[in-house]
Amino acid sequence: MNDHLLNYMPPDGREIYIMVDYVEFLCLINKEISLDSVIGYIYKNPENESEIYTGNKEHPDANLYEGEMKDRERNNATQWFEHTKIRKNYFGQVYPFDFKDELLSLNESLDESNILYIFLLLCANLRNLNKKKRYNYTDNFELLSLDALKIYLPGFNVEHFGKSSVSKDFPSKLSDAILDLAIKICEQPLEKNILEIKPNDTGDFGLDIVAWRRPAEKDRAPGGLICFVQCTCSSSKWVEKQHDSHPDKWRSCFDFVHFPANIMFIPFCYRNSDDKWVERRHVRSILMDRFRICLLFNNSNLQNAAFFPYIDKIVNDFISNNA
Repeated sequence: MNDHLLNYMPPDGREIYIMVDYVEFLCLINKEISLDSVIGYIYKNPENESEIYTGNKEHPDANLYEGEMKDRERNNATQWFEHTKIRKNYFGQVYPFDFKDELLSLNESLDESNILYIFLLLCANLRNLNKKKRYNYTDNFELLSLDALKIYLPGFNVEHFGKSSVSKDFPSKLSDAILDLAIKICEQPLEKNILEIKPNDTGDFGLDIVAWRRPAEKDRAPGGLICFVQCTCSSSKWVEKQHDSHPDKWRSCFDFVHFPANIMFIPFCYRNSDDKWVERRHVRSILMDRFRICLLFNNSNLQNAAFFPYIDKIVNDFISNNA
């Protein structure tokens, strides 16, 4: 039995990027999957009766069930299943799945970039994973994001601010951490507001990672390049969580000369078939989705990444428990 797995339940939403992740998740569990199997998991799952017509004549879809509803189910599932081929096209060798005889199959041999993709896929399906093990995924996703940012922003100081169990570079007490941050990024703290924070508050005020760069160490004037970063694996909350690291929220703590850039890391592949954002109106940050994260890494720098041994073990444990 796979002690990483909680259930096979399909997502509540039907956004294409979430459903394609679920199709890939099913393939990861079963090693291969067909279109008919996808339909079975999503629409005929006995634990998912709210999604199917169960014989109730009062059900609003009762008259559709025999004809239009079955067609609608197959059309939806076909769209999600076929979208995996689009992903394979733009992820290339990073994509850990392939098509064989109309089956989506997990590659037998997996390299470092495939392991990275699968780890991000598991983070994207966190709701299906054992609650007691979820911290392994979220903590390592933050470590992964930290290293990704160092590659994305060479020459920047990049440090962990968040409250997760991974190592952090700031004091545990939030007020002390913010005052320490003010010194590092050379911005004027609003001490009256900061000192009003409860003494026992050890949170992070929504900031997971911070990055900054100055022309020279001796330059201590405010107004340098700063990035505030949030990392989340929540498919239902990532849009609103973009505000957590937004400068509008942090204006209560700093008198910024120039607002920091706001960056959001998510494990989802938030792309349509044309490689554009699923809904551009929801993107209010520099969004680092799965595609951008995978572009930053290669097999060589993954081998040397501090986080990689941890995600490698997580992925291999998950796969071997389904063997």
